[in-house]
Amino acid sequence: MQVQGRTVASALAIVTAGQCPPFLTAALAVQIREDIGFSAGGLGLAVGAFFVVSAAGSGVLGRLVETLGWRKGMRIAGAASTASLLGIATAWSWPALVAFMAVGGIGNAIGQPAANMSLAQVVHQRRHGLVFGVKQSAIPMATLLGGLAVPVLALTVGWRWAYVLTAAAALAAMCTIPSSPAVPTPPCGARPRPSRSAVADAIPSLSPLIVVSLAGGLAAMVGNSLGAFLVSSAVDGGVAEAAAGAMLALGSVVGLSMRVFLGWFADRSALRPLWVMAALLVIGGIGCLLLTGENVRVLGVGTALGFGAGWAWPGLFNLAVVRSHLEAPAQATGITQTGVYLGAATGPILFGVVVQRAGYGSAWAVTAVVALLAAGLTLLGGTALGGDG
Repeated sequence: MQVQGRTVASALAIVTAGQCPPFLTAALAVQIREDIGFSAGGLGLAVGAFFVVSAAGSGVLGRLVETLGWRKGMRIAGAASTASLLGIATAWSWPALVAFMAVGGIGNAIGQPAANMSLAQVVHQRRHGLVFGVKQSAIPMATLLGGLAVPVLALTVGWRWAYVLTAAAALAAMCTIPSSPAVPTPPCGARPRPSRSAVADAIPSLSPLIVVSLAGGLAAMVGNSLGAFLVSSAVDGGVAEAAAGAMLALGSVVGLSMRVFLGWFADRSALRPLWVMAALLVIGGIGCLLLTGENVRVLGVGTALGFGAGWAWPGLFNLAVVRSHLEAPAQATGITQTGVYLGAATGPILFGVVVQRAGYGSAWAVTAVVALLAAGLTLLGGTALGGDG
């Protein structure tokens, strides 16, 4: 039980550190712009660079993790995330910011499949919903840290110190990785690490994973636009910088809580995870529509719905993929995460372009439409995966 607890803590810590480069940057964009200078489109491209690199490396690195093991994968991920955060702390120009964001993308690309593999191998299948929900709370945890960093650090000692302190936390996260060289005997219902030949035969058909990957990509366009532009959008609409940061923190808490709750619910429900995900995306689309206004209370409701539904699905998403590919969870989630990362990169870039041409209101309306499209494709993905989806 102690090994399981440490494994879950390590997965959460490493993935949280891996998500900090883009979402800390999104939260601190107003302050960073004053030093470096870039537009809304520039912010979208910087965040997009992180996820483009993640997408490019996810499939290959996911397969590599199956060979190296999840412990080594997590350590490599932690080192890359630390380097990225320290690099951004010293960034002197927009190109330098983009370059260091790309370094963070490498850590994210290997950290996610390594964390998924650790949970699939060590934790009982009856608790997979909960632990994947906890692990996926890393993203709202990163946005929560970003939201809190605005009033606590950026508006007091400066935005660069936020990255220095987060880099120190990333180093500390590496210390949580269990050091035992051997994977303990899996609990009843968990799967031992498969042989290389078993891994090669574990994914007989890519078609279902490609459909699910595309659905995850559209859904990620919605979530990452929320994380990347909520603060900038609120400030543009007249909300004070500190209040906008607090709004992001509030949305993050709601999103974090929902991810854990949905994981707990998935372990006790006969509902298929991807069907629940589709319903959440519809509600999240409504939240995005509410963000087109300027009333603070309406924006607060839109933030809660956006984060609490439209961006609460990743735990269910990974649960469905792992359940259907228990013999090679890192490889399978590496494939599906490729689509997620492409959507995560495309979303902020598209959002930034629409903002520059038509304003934030139009950008949120487009995001709502994408959420509905994602919901429809998610239902198709659930059908493609069969009963486990």
